Amino acid sequence: MISASGACRRGDPAVYFIKSCAIENIPVRTTMKLHVDSGGRRLDIDAPPGRHLSESLAEAGIRLDLRCGGNNRCGRCRVRLLSGRFAIAGKAYDADREGPREANACRLIPAGVEGRIEIPDSSLFRDGLLIETGFRCAPSGAASGPGESALAFDIGTTTVAAALVKDGAVLRTAGAPNAQSRFGDNVIDRIVAAGRSPETAAELRRVLVEETLNPLIAELAPASGSVRRIAVAANTVMSHIFCGLSPESIGVSPFRPLRLRFPAEPAANFGLAVDAETPVHVWPAISGSVGGDITGGIAVTGFGRVPDRLELLLDIGTNCEMILSDRGRKLAAAAAAGPAFEGGSSAVGCRARPGAVDHLAVSEAGYFRFHVIGGDLRRIDGICGSGLVDFLAGMRGAGLIDEFGRYNRARLGSLGRLEAGTPETGLLCRLSSQLAVSEADIEALLKAKAAIEAGVLALLGSVGRSPSELDALYLCGGFASALDLASARSTGLLPAVAADRIRICGNTSLAAAIQAAADPEILDQFESERPGFRDIPLNNLPEFEELYTRSLALN
Repeated sequence: MISASGACRRGDPAVYFIKSCAIENIPVRTTMKLHVDSGGRRLDIDAPPGRHLSESLAEAGIRLDLRCGGNNRCGRCRVRLLSGRFAIAGKAYDADREGPREANACRLIPAGVEGRIEIPDSSLFRDGLLIETGFRCAPSGAASGPGESALAFDIGTTTVAAALVKDGAVLRTAGAPNAQSRFGDNVIDRIVAAGRSPETAAELRRVLVEETLNPLIAELAPASGSVRRIAVAANTVMSHIFCGLSPESIGVSPFRPLRLRFPAEPAANFGLAVDAETPVHVWPAISGSVGGDITGGIAVTGFGRVPDRLELLLDIGTNCEMILSDRGRKLAAAAAAGPAFEGGSSAVGCRARPGAVDHLAVSEAGYFRFHVIGGDLRRIDGICGSGLVDFLAGMRGAGLIDEFGRYNRARLGSLGRLEAGTPETGLLCRLSSQLAVSEADIEALLKAKAAIEAGVLALLGSVGRSPSELDALYLCGGFASALDLASARSTGLLPAVAADRIRICGNTSLAAAIQAAADPEILDQFESERPGFRDIPLNNLPEFEELYTRSLALN
């Protein structure tokens, strides 16, 4: 990794590049013999000089949680340094002399002959993500002919859902983590990675196709020669990467993608493991932030078909897309909610997987009742997004936090649940022996909630409307499917709309891909409607900033 001049070479095969190879007063010429304690076992590995420890661990088969792509933001790859000399973000550290400490492995470089580290279970990558393949809208149409099949893909930033379609019916579904996640679990990290070099951009595409899509093809359609059509729905960044286009322009002002429409191409152009001439169709986008996963959802749900109705469609995630239909006008926007509801920005947060708390209740007496995915209360390892929404609603309802997310010290102290934290975390509330939620965790959740709430209010306000006037609220995506609606409405995450006006739609992106796989004419139909959508940058709306500040408080 280090050239004769001491500079990092971008042509090296490592996925993550060291941004600065200069280390204060540390010679890094010797491979370290590193003793690793992880998961109840001890391994000895060779950690070469000049490489981040996360890379050496990955090569030894120890995969850390690098959801930020090794960019030193998420703090999920913490390891404990027990002995040896290291460089932490370029600064010398001697664990033998200064004592044990924790550091992020993605910014840790071995700088001695021998050392020892300990990796907590919480820093290890965990698979087993729950991938939403269900939907509550019925695609229709027929495949190419008798005995012929079609494949549909919902390419998300963290997961990919797929379906095998025959004669308009779904035969099988499957899902897998998006292998690109090792570059970071959000679109910004993918944009940054694509901009590093043409080689890294090509690697992003290769990882998606060869390590994610082709294994799903093998699982769903072993006789891949019978597949006569493939359709894809994805956000605009994922669509660009899939099609071999640079997403870099989406990440800088004015955030314009290279394409909004993606003409059909043969599968050979993508490297997909089907017949080379199989046509591949991709749903069009409205903007850089509102992509084919949303346009497809619009088409298959019937959203906005009745001109005199006020309807809102939401897909809540790191980037919360929202579409408003008002008397024939259609407005598209997106709120940058961040990863708080997807297991990021929170020490206790995790993605939906076995062992995650997906729902909880708080009694006025301060007792907690959990529902755990998989049902094993002995193996709780975090709270996923829907559970965190329940936590906010329950704690506020029980009077255990105030409107600004600060703990009621007197009550929680008398219950024996209040613990001192650090200046960074603030106070902690102990929910169980496995779980504690800090005031910093709550702050991150409130910021995400505020971005979504303010976005909805500002978008409605731009046409002189309010949430009480909504005739229908469409909720798309796996997160929305898991929400307790009462909790979401009481916190302000969702507008105060009557339950009979809310339609939970499930994975409409996969449903849209299925529809296009069965009958690609739906793409042409939507393309004729797409110019009628107006993209609204929320930060250009004069009231958005004030609404965001107000929305930082709980109801």
